[in-house]
Amino acid sequence: MHTYRLIVTAADENYRTKLKQLFIRSGYVIVGEGDNFANTLRLIRSRKPDLIVIDGESPDVNIAELLYVIESDKIAPVVILTSKLQQYLVNKAKESWFFSYVMKPVADQVLLSAIEVALANFERILKMEQEIEKLKNTLETRKAVDKAKGILMEQLQITEEEAYKHIRKKSMDKCVSMKEIAEGIILAY
Repeated sequence: MHTYRLIVTAADENYRTKLKQLFIRSGYVIVGEGDNFANTLRLIRSRKPDLIVIDGESPDVNIAELLYVIESDKIAPVVILTSKLQQYLVNKAKESWFFSYVMKPVADQVLLSAIEVALANFERILKMEQEIEKLKNTLETRKAVDKAKGILMEQLQITEEEAYKHIRKKSMDKCVSMKEIAEGIILAY
């Protein structure tokens, strides 16, 4: 089982302690606790948590800016706890892949469930993004190789299969990807 590392941010020390105790009892590891924007951002950057739990009513935490940094860098999922409806946070939660919004007071099991869902969704999103990147790279490689094959077929008067073998052999001989060889051929001609 994976042990998740959390950062808890709340201006109210008693509330922060209550949250930390709940998370520790539930098997999470607290790697930092913040009480203001600068402290929280520094912790997030240095500790690289798996999840960030923020009390949305902490007056010294600029949630919008913090969420922007976290989401831009794909640091970790965020669970915001708040007792009043804040429409901009609701809208942000709808747009974001990394952020969920929970109304206080919240039962311990509900909060823990929200955290599990946030962690699972974040991991799933990162895997999907990696797969998309891999597919993009495969498509770019195929396009480059096809274009290079066309150039070789025309320049050397060889078949498509021979052009492919030529690219593959150069790739193996030079220990570089077929995409790099193909791009070199395209640039050369």
